[in-house]
Amino acid sequence: MPRWRGDETLYSWCAGMHRLHMLGSAKRTGEKLFDAVHAPRLIEIPSRLDTFVARTGGRLGSTGQVLSERTVFPYLSCLLPLAQRATAELAASSRSHAAAARVRLGLVSNRGSPAIRLKDCILCNRESGSLYGMATWRLEHQLPLAMVCLLHGQPLRVHHTRASTWRIPTDTDAGDRQLAWDNRREAGIASTFSRLELCFHRSSGRCLQDGFRSATLQALARIGVIKPHLRLDVRQVATWLEQSMAFAMVGRLFDWAPPPDAAERLLKARSIAGRATWSVLWAAIVESEPAAEAWIAQAFAGGLGPAQLSLALDETKAGTDVPANLEEILWECKTIEEIALRLRVSKATVNRWLTRSRPMLRRWQEARRASRQEEAIRRIRRFMELHPQSNRAEVLRQCKTDVALLQANVPEALWAILRSIPSDRTPQLQLALEG
Repeated sequence: MPRWRGDETLYSWCAGMHRLHMLGSAKRTGEKLFDAVHAPRLIEIPSRLDTFVARTGGRLGSTGQVLSERTVFPYLSCLLPLAQRATAELAASSRSHAAAARVRLGLVSNRGSPAIRLKDCILCNRESGSLYGMATWRLEHQLPLAMVCLLHGQPLRVHHTRASTWRIPTDTDAGDRQLAWDNRREAGIASTFSRLELCFHRSSGRCLQDGFRSATLQALARIGVIKPHLRLDVRQVATWLEQSMAFAMVGRLFDWAPPPDAAERLLKARSIAGRATWSVLWAAIVESEPAAEAWIAQAFAGGLGPAQLSLALDETKAGTDVPANLEEILWECKTIEEIALRLRVSKATVNRWLTRSRPMLRRWQEARRASRQEEAIRRIRRFMELHPQSNRAEVLRQCKTDVALLQANVPEALWAILRSIPSDRTPQLQLALEG
């Protein structure tokens, strides 16, 4: 009987056993190990673990050890109350109905799902293949939103596998979709997803939902999405989340998105499910507040107790959260809204950064003012070119906004333009300029 190979999953061990002993059909392997012919369908959140432990003589660990160390159960149960987590663990360990554990974890039972999704890293496959003679499915790769191998930095491949087979990862699987990103920033968000998912998985329930929710609200207030002194507007949070790169990446790569009321249910603490939604929300926060990632890792690692779950980010480093490329982006954008959209943050955050960099803000404002004045002059002259017979009154009427801008800032430029229009009605010119 083979031992566990690295951090492989329960499914990976069973698939290796199936290949090693040439047991024929997947049903026969499932019946020998779990006394269930459709065991591959139950492998993500298994049942009959007590049968598996008995058939293996306990040499691979107890039911609790297998469940917590070789499946994604800890990730899915980390925010559950202790009593409910114990009930779900009992359902996975006993000969309960196949969907019993999933229902208690707040998941859809999807008993008739035709496929399961497995993820792997090519470099990990080569290393495990040379070390053990057979590639393995690593546990941290199978977490719901894991996108990157944290060991090698490689995008994970996604394999949509028939739920009735025991499959071993290989380097040459045709038709599999490899995840890739267009730029370094998207790759950074993908790595953030993987790290956050791993934090959830390793927390073992130490990070309570109430404390985590409180810290999330503090983080959203810090980056300017919500106002601490005002009533929480969950619709505003949901809109901000949907505009984030994290939300877009999940929808594009995994065909998944939180339900419409997900943000509301999480932030109002009316839902115990939604670990994936928490990950998307925190990844979006990390886009604007990189220090949040280190904090959440420390919290989940047990460095902070439930009573200490406050967002203890360093407030003494004034200006350190201002992006290094802010000035470059300033000169490429025309409005605060464009800057906020480009950086994937709120307008309040951009204003906070610009307030800390007043010389930069003044230079940008002066440049934008000069640019708007030049644009106003061009538009007026363009109107005059398109309407060569127009008089001064028509120019003042049709280019009202541009005339008002020039009159308030550079009246001499407006005077020069109007003088270029032939007209005998000079009092009109004087009245227009005196306003």
